[in-house]
Amino acid sequence: MIKINNKRLALSILIISLISVLIIAWYVKIKLSQNDMMLFMVMFNIMILTTFMILTLIIFIIIFLARLVSKKENCFGRALGIVAAITIIMILSTAIMIKEENRYYHTINRNWKINLPREYEEIYYTDSGPSFHGDGERYSIFQYETLKEVDNLLQWQDKNNYADHNIKEILYKLEVPKKYYPDLNGELKYYYITKEDRSKLYIIFNRDLRKIYIIENFL
Repeated sequence: MIKINNKRLALSILIISLISVLIIAWYVKIKLSQNDMMLFMVMFNIMILTTFMILTLIIFIIIFLARLVSKKENCFGRALGIVAAITIIMILSTAIMIKEENRYYHTINRNWKINLPREYEEIYYTDSGPSFHGDGERYSIFQYETLKEVDNLLQWQDKNNYADHNIKEILYKLEVPKKYYPDLNGELKYYYITKEDRSKLYIIFNRDLRKIYIIENFL
């Protein structure tokens, strides 16, 4: 009977763990991915809790092994299983959130206070490398399946020759292969921002190709 109960307990813990991880993954995708600050705060707190649970699990394992060695009646088996399951859930939750946080569109949204849609395919990315002061250039190409959010994303403007000149300079400096250049002679929409420190963001929208070209110049 005890073995059966233990098997049922293990199965229950496994099922609950899987459901919990799936729910967390769904919540991150649907809710947290839309709010960069909330994602960061939840991830930070989850990381702290995960560290606490790992330390707790280590303590439980030490107690469990000590009781085995001393051949005392061991009542820590189930408790250890539950703590281990919670710890695994926390670790997987942290991994899910870190993976989402590392998607580059979150960085763009935070840096420029915009809200790029989440569902994209990254076609290309390059940058000028790490910098002590955070300056440098970055270039990304995102492709979207649906364009409704992109159409309404920003106050798009018509072609701008001055912006084209600056964009070409940045792409040349980054040694971007010509095949990843935007077709500046095509039907394009533009959006650009200049910060107080003169850092610049250029976004080019090619509706026919369902692509946006993101050029960042940090000073």
